[in-house]
Amino acid sequence: MLSYGNATWYNTSGKNALPYRNGSSTTGQTTVDVKMNINFTIRDVDKDKASTIKRNDFGPNQCPGSRYVKVIADLDKTVFKDLHGNTSDGVFYSRTLVPLENWNP
Repeated sequence: MLSYGNATWYNTSGKNALPYRNGSSTTGQTTVDVKMNINFTIRDVDKDKASTIKRNDFGPNQCPGSRYVKVIADLDKTVFKDLHGNTSDGVFYSRTLVPLENWNP
C-alpha cells in the first residue's frame, strides 16, 4: 500500500509506528492490516531520500479532529534525522510503501 502524509518523530528508543490495525489484544482488535515487525519503506518526498525500517510500534491515532489525522508514520528520532537531515522541523511530508496483511475494499 502506498500512502502520502506527514512523518513525525516521537521517541529515542528505536520505535517506528504505523497507524494500521495490528490485531492487538490490548485494543480489542482482531483484524490485522499490517503486522508488527514487518519492514516498510519511508521516503522524505522533498529530499528524495528513503529508508527501509521495521514497524515495531502502533500509532499514531488518526481519529478525526486529532492533530495526527495526516500523520502516516511516527519515527525514532535517529531515523527521522537520517531521512530529513534535522529533527527541529518535527515533521516532513513523506511516502510510505507498506505490505498489507488483508485487503478488504
